[in-house]
This record gives sequence, structure tokens and C-alpha cells, in this order.
Amino acid sequence: FHWQSQNSTTPSSKRGRVLIEHAVNGVAVHLFVREHQLIAGKGAPFRYYGPVRYLSHAGGGPMSIEWELSH
Repeated sequence: FHWQSQNSTTPSSKRGRVLIEHAVNGVAVHLFVREHQLIAGKGAPFRYYGPVRYLSHAGGGPMSIEWELSH
């Protein structure tokens, strides 16, 4: 799964390090996806896909991160 962070997140920022090193530090990351922003003028629901594992990243400010679904 390809995900892009907020503009202020870089690989050397605190948030960037937490994402990259999540498994080593015991931080679980879970994937929730919203297919559409709005449905009938209201915020669309999120679908839960489960825990993910960091694979790689590119860039910074924002970071593009590749995640792998655990199952």
C-alpha cells in the first residue's frame, strides 16, 4: 500500500522515525482506508484492513511510504 505523509514529515523528523522504526520500537501501525471523502454530503466511513509493516520510503516533506499488509 502506498501512503503519503503530511508535508511536515521527513525521514529525520520525530514522526518520520516513528513510522520507519515502528516494528523495532513496538509501535503497531494499522491501515484504515476511505474510498470516497463524502457520501451524501457526509464523511464516508473508513474500512479497516489490518496491521501493516514498513517496507520503504522515498522523499521527505511529504514522505511516500510503502506498507505491506500483515494478512
